[in-house]
Amino acid sequence: MSGVSYTFSPGGWKESIYFFFYKKKCPCCHEKLRKEKKTISKGIIIDEVVENIKTELNAYEIEYLYICDQCNKTYTIVELTKIAF
Repeated sequence: MSGVSYTFSPGGWKESIYFFFYKKKCPCCHEKLRKEKKTISKGIIIDEVVENIKTELNAYEIEYLYICDQCNKTYTIVELTKIAF
């Protein structure tokens, strides 16, 4: 079983707005950024949804990195949000 959950830093409402609604452009050269997905396995989580029914879930943490091919710079969503707002 799998699912999707997004986690942003505390007070990260700006990050979530930027992540979902803004176009990602390089702050230096204004070229479109390429999104790269970095996946880290967190192991198996046992979740008890209902009494006596346990579900094993594979947990992953996914971090997106935004890369400018022209400048060879890498940004996280936190860095891009700080520059934009």
